[in-house]
Amino acid sequence: MRRARVHSDFAADYGAQLDWLIAHGERTWIEQLADGTERILTTLPMFPEIGAREAADGTVELRVVRYQKGPYRAWYVYDRDAPAGDIWLVRLFHARQRRQRPDPSRWYPRSAR
Repeated sequence: MRRARVHSDFAADYGAQLDWLIAHGERTWIEQLADGTERILTTLPMFPEIGAREAADGTVELRVVRYQKGPYRAWYVYDRDAPAGDIWLVRLFHARQRRQRPDPSRWYPRSAR
């Protein structure tokens, strides 16, 4: 079975979002961010195709999934032809946040397959 893991880019995004929410006293959003991340980490190994596909490089796909509550989107990458391969949460964005054009190879290089 696949495992969902957190890439350092996602961890940095999460920390920045959390810092902002703490600074602004957004307790409800803090809970939604934490609970939503945990839910995504437990759901993706069972349903890796749940998110909308943003980009692909061969069998490696970059997908985005919305948090059930709160204005967040998590990007993740995985190799659809590697059933035991890890799923990596790679970026976390606010729904209205500007994002660069995705490149799956940044997080899942060919040499890692």
